[in-house]
Amino acid sequence: MRQVAGKAALAGLAVVAALGLVAGGALAARADNGIAGKSPDAILATSLAAGEHAHSVRIVGNIVSGGSHIGMDIRFSGAKAKGRLSEDGVTFDLVLTPGKAFVKGGAAFWQKEGGTPGDPTIKLLANTWVGGSTATGKPFAAFGNQFRLRGLLQSLSSSHGPLEVAGTTKIHGRPALGLRDTKQGGTIYIATTGKPYPLSIQKTKGSDTGTLEFEDWDTPMTIAAPATYIDLDKLGKTGKP
Repeated sequence: MRQVAGKAALAGLAVVAALGLVAGGALAARADNGIAGKSPDAILATSLAAGEHAHSVRIVGNIVSGGSHIGMDIRFSGAKAKGRLSEDGVTFDLVLTPGKAFVKGGAAFWQKEGGTPGDPTIKLLANTWVGGSTATGKPFAAFGNQFRLRGLLQSLSSSHGPLEVAGTTKIHGRPALGLRDTKQGGTIYIATTGKPYPLSIQKTKGSDTGTLEFEDWDTPMTIAAPATYIDLDKLGKTGKP
């Protein structure tokens, strides 16, 4: 089996970075956090730092990238993640633990990942949890390299154009300040009370568009490997079933 990149997952994360996305959505504390008095770049930097120290977050949204429609509902907790992604109607579930990734998708997912209709391998893997190492060179290496909340947040510090303040509003009932990317488009809404987590990102123009919401910051969640799964690491040194 070739290296499984998880096209929907990686495409979704690429758009997240392109839109200047961070995170958001915890229960709001009521005290003003002072970010409105900072420069746009300082506001974003403060948000990224806050996000890096958060325990967990849920990212939910729908985006269009390169003509593909991508949906995601992913929970991040430390070095772990779990959720569901889709690309043009092809859906798969994902669980990520330190050193290992697990996916479950139907025949359409495995065909999209390079399989051919009628291949007995697809019948073996379809609708079954499949796990593998995220070490370099392994089938699920891309998940280990790309699907980490801390790494994602760090990458955002250089993935945007000039920023400007775009007014204030309420997101999920919480006061927020908007930061607009004047070059690439898209607006990040960052909480002005409690911890300065961004709450939403919205982009309606350009090649990559969509809305992503960041919810349940610091909400306790349990992420564990599936109880049973096909282990690609045990199917042969080449990783081929």
